[in-house]
Amino acid sequence: MKIGFNKTRLNAHLILSFVWIIIGILNLSSKDLENWIGYVFIILGVLYLVHFLYDRKNKYLIIENGMITKNILWGK
Repeated sequence: MKIGFNKTRLNAHLILSFVWIIIGILNLSSKDLENWIGYVFIILGVLYLVHFLYDRKNKYLIIENGMITKNILWGK
């Protein structure tokens, strides 16, 4: 038996990834001297997108043969 993540959680990760990427692109397009922060925002957006794709593919809990397995991307 597989128990998936809540759709609102998945949608929140997807929306946050696009928000971080858009903020990064807007920051890079400005004429500010510190453009490196835009790259940080883009990296954060990509990490949120990877987290969304991992959670969408792998279910939260898997129950097989009396064993419970919890899938987490970042951590144990």
